[in-house]
Parts: sequence; structure tokens; C-alpha cells
Amino acid sequence: LYYISFKGFQFTRLVSRQKLSCLKQLGYSLRRSKSIPIAGDLDPDILANLRNAKAAGLTTDIMMNLCSGRTAKAQANELIKGIPNSLYNTVWINVGSNISPGCEWSSGNELNCGYIE
Repeated sequence: LYYISFKGFQFTRLVSRQKLSCLKQLGYSLRRSKSIPIAGDLDPDILANLRNAKAAGLTTDIMMNLCSGRTAKAQANELIKGIPNSLYNTVWINVGSNISPGCEWSSGNELNCGYIE
């Protein structure tokens, strides 16, 4: 069993390659991008952010904030069609509070787990 530790960061605004290169020089190695922000739509800056992070030499992952008002399959397909898999390593799924209308999660774990299954 191996444990790997990364010094990483996450944000949704467009970030230049130069700023990302600076973070790489400061010892950061992982850049996590939110693909589907709170409102449930693909982040319009994600492709540029992923390309900039790759060009800066960072490992790139994606965070999906699922919207319970849309099917998980539809959101996954949107990600697959909208983001080339060469731009990321791992997709992390966030099933947490989502304040957008129609995207809220139940307070019961059984319903939320059933959605993911």
C-alpha cells in the first residue's frame, strides 16, 4: 500500500499559464479544476485552465459538482464530450451541498447514494 501526497490547489477562474508556472515553481504539483460548478453546467474556463496547467507541468484532475436535478449520466456525458481525456488524470465527484435551484441534495444519505449508483 502506497500513499502519495500532493501539494495542490483548486479554483474556477481562468488562470494564466504564467501564474500556474509560478505555482509549479513554488512546489505545487496538482491542479484540480471544477468541471461542473454549482449551477450544474460545464465551466466555460475549464479547457483553457486545463491546457494552461498542463503546459505549466502540473498534474490535472477534474472536480464534478453534481446537480441532483439532472441525471448523473447526462452530466458525465457532458464532461466526456466537452473535455478531452488527455487534459486530465482523475475525475473527482463532489456530492455535497449545492445551492443552485433544482440542484439541492437530500438530507438523507440513502437517496443521495441511490442517485450515484
